[in-house]
Amino acid sequence: MTITPTSPYPSQAAVHPSPQPDWRTFARMLLDAVRGATWAGWTTYPAPATNSQASSSALGVHLSGLALATETSADPAGDAYDPDCVDALLDKVEREAALAEAMGDLLPPCRPVEPELPSTWHPKPVTLLAIVRLAKTFAHPEAMVAALGARGALTLLGTGNAALDKMTRRVLEAVVVDDDIWPEAALDPVVMLAEYAINTAAIDRHRPFATLTDKVHDAIEQGTPLILITPVAGTSPKALRDLHPQVIPLAPLDQPMLALLMDMAYPGQNAPAALRALPEEVVLTRLGPDALTLGLRASDPDTAIRAIKDTLSPSGPDAGFGLAEFPLPDSVRAPVQQLIADLRDWRDGRLAWRDVTRGPLVVGPPGSGKTELARVIAREAGVAVVSGSLAQWSTESARSSDVIKAMRAAFSSAAEQAPSILFIDEVDSFGDRARPRDHNSSYTDYIVTGLLDLLDGFHGHEGVVVMAATNHVDKLDAALIRPGRFDHIVTLDYPTLTLLPKAIRWQLGSDLPDADLSGVAVQAVGASGADIAAAVRAARARARKARRDLSLPDLEEALAAARPPLPEALRWRVSVHEAGHAVVGMATGAALPSLLALRSDGGIAHASRTRDIQDAAHFAGQLALDLAGRAAELHIFGHPSAGSGGEVESDLAKATRTATALEVSYGLGDTLLWLATPEAAQARLALDPGLRTRVEARLQQAEARALRILRANQTVLDDMARALSTSGLLTGPALEELLARVMPDTEIDSQGVSVLVKSLFQPIFSDLVAAHLRGQAVCA
Repeated sequence: MTITPTSPYPSQAAVHPSPQPDWRTFARMLLDAVRGATWAGWTTYPAPATNSQASSSALGVHLSGLALATETSADPAGDAYDPDCVDALLDKVEREAALAEAMGDLLPPCRPVEPELPSTWHPKPVTLLAIVRLAKTFAHPEAMVAALGARGALTLLGTGNAALDKMTRRVLEAVVVDDDIWPEAALDPVVMLAEYAINTAAIDRHRPFATLTDKVHDAIEQGTPLILITPVAGTSPKALRDLHPQVIPLAPLDQPMLALLMDMAYPGQNAPAALRALPEEVVLTRLGPDALTLGLRASDPDTAIRAIKDTLSPSGPDAGFGLAEFPLPDSVRAPVQQLIADLRDWRDGRLAWRDVTRGPLVVGPPGSGKTELARVIAREAGVAVVSGSLAQWSTESARSSDVIKAMRAAFSSAAEQAPSILFIDEVDSFGDRARPRDHNSSYTDYIVTGLLDLLDGFHGHEGVVVMAATNHVDKLDAALIRPGRFDHIVTLDYPTLTLLPKAIRWQLGSDLPDADLSGVAVQAVGASGADIAAAVRAARARARKARRDLSLPDLEEALAAARPPLPEALRWRVSVHEAGHAVVGMATGAALPSLLALRSDGGIAHASRTRDIQDAAHFAGQLALDLAGRAAELHIFGHPSAGSGGEVESDLAKATRTATALEVSYGLGDTLLWLATPEAAQARLALDPGLRTRVEARLQQAEARALRILRANQTVLDDMARALSTSGLLTGPALEELLARVMPDTEIDSQGVSVLVKSLFQPIFSDLVAAHLRGQAVCA
């Protein structure tokens, strides 16, 4: 970015017109300004002394001590200090000055000493980085003064790296007192770090001025130019962004800038020529102060460039293992491929950042590969990945302000490494501001608002894509999933039988390259990616123990050990339960089963639920499907087991949530009142006996319907359960043949109740109808 001046140096420009220096010349001017300034932190050697220091050394020494004490106090930027420390130092200076005055007659006069600049001056790499990026941003002195020194100017200067903030501030402070760059007629700006412009103890956070420090408030009132330095403008405090400052990001490091920096670091050694060793694909914007410092420890430019190359070109993954090999369903693969293509096109200059696809919100159970997916996307797109979670950001302190600070640091880190992906894991842990109020509500409000503020401020920051993952999308704050924050909400479940060979191959890597994995895939049905990874580790350990290479039987034995078979009686009951779900789902049209399987911890049924009009008939089918496993056990064994309940995602839990939502949220119950969201509706059951009665009636009705369907399909239920019990897996043509024999249940009345079920309970229905008619007559 280059800042164009409006009318800097008006008097000088009129009297002495001259061509403007280019940014390289300006960088040399900045280096000279820094070299002449009094601060030891510029270089690896002490800074030169000035005339004033030589003529009054005692005062100079103690003022340097004062500056050092200020720099290392509670405010590392020097914008706040310890008053007790400062008062003590000033008292000491006054005592020694008085002593020097008293002894003046006894000492010979001291002649001014001309400053001697050391023959070798070694500026720190971070000093050089700040200088070249400032020079490239503003191009020449007049542009810098026009942009930063105008009356009332309020600037957020983004360095792109928190480690560069303090040095940038120091360079600007040196520039302001250098007459060759900053003319005496120009206003001297206040330069400080943005994080110290805010009073975190302010009570009224709704007015921007109320949260500003006195120093910033005074500068704004008096029209003094104010320069606030921050890693990324989007992550600066909202109170500063609300002041609508001009935002100037420092120009990102590129090859010409690095060439000049190397020439300054290694004068007379033809350092720019060493840059030929850098590959074109190296992303120089990721070269921060720390990495640059490590590289420039070398004694010659060639070695330094090799070190920088190694830092920016880390070794990649094993050849042949990328997104194409990662096990993903098509519904997830398509948006992921689009994101990767957009990132590549943006990097190559073929696509504007505003058109790059936003990162996805990935929903899935634990161990399904959500975190691994973020790494795969980053690797495939050739970008960095920065990950974090509320738990991680709360490690140092659970105070809300400290958590927000840690979050801001993570966002800044992603910006520093751009292009990058910022991955927020377990985003549901932030909570939902709409949940029932309790003693934690104010904390939740503050933390969620802070995250939204960072997401909004970060929006449009080029080169950073935000991804998030959750196990419970229903627990997310509604504002997090509104359009514009995440373009896609994708579900990443455990691998299906079709994807399992690919999932196993992903974990095996280059081991067993020619093995047929379809057999072990059947063993692994229902396993998560984490389960498969654990089985592969166990198989490798088995092979190492035997002092031989990994073999397919090792993997089969590891899976068998991790997933022992069910006892015979339990195996049969679980088979009946899962077959019941399949039969009722097919009969009602509520779901189309695709796989039934037995695992060591129970059974699973893969089915695609139908999407249609969400009326009473639709929900009646869903309720019957949820209770079909329990109904099958009741039909075959005469009594159910606890297998339908217990967990929050159990059959009974899901059916209860649906039935409750019908009554108090969807308007499909006995009243039109909306009383709660579907997620919060269940909490009312403990407080409302009438609601419990109505929900219980719906569940009993759904189970009765499932029982009737299963009785009508007794033969196919028995055959399906026996086939599943025998093989442990039922899918493909074998399952399709059994499902084709299921008799459909289509006799549903306008209330979503089977006509045949209604006929079984006709006396009850007659009484209800009569009571209803009597009530109408009374009302009339």
